[in-house]
Formats: sequence, structure tokens, C-alpha cells
Amino acid sequence: MRPTFSIIFFTVLSGAGYGLLFLLGMAGLGVTIWPYVVPDALTIWDAAAPERSQVFMLVGVVLILPLILGYTAWSYWVFRGKVGAEGYH
Repeated sequence: MRPTFSIIFFTVLSGAGYGLLFLLGMAGLGVTIWPYVVPDALTIWDAAAPERSQVFMLVGVVLILPLILGYTAWSYWVFRGKVGAEGYH
């Protein structure tokens, strides 16, 4: 059974499809301007930072991101069960 327009419309209208609609809009925008960041003036490769800078940032992300994720997981573990069903307000 094919989804009809009304089913798709009400799915988006109800809030369930907002994320999907946003992602599809961003993908469409990216496809239409590829490879230009500024249409007809600046390509993605012209706007990119030098390779050394990108490697430096990659090393920083590889070292720091696991620490951030680990600390977040630890904090969730420590505070689990401390908030009731009523929330924190």
C-alpha cells in the first residue's frame, strides 16, 4: 500500500517527521550547491583549511572526544535513579 499525501502530511504535521523533513531539506540544499560553498565563487576545496590544520584538529578530537563521552557516561551512571518520574522541576 502506497502512503498517501494525507498520511505523509499528518505525520510531518504531528511532529514525528520534523527531523526527517529537516534532514531532507539540508540534503537537498547540499546537492543543489555542490561543490560550491558560495555559488559560483568558492568551492569546498578552496574554503578548506590546510591539511596540517585538519590533522591537528583530528588528533585533538581523537584524544578529547573519548574523554567527554566517558565523563558523560560516568555522570549518567552516578546520578541514575536519583530523579523520580516527576522530573527535576
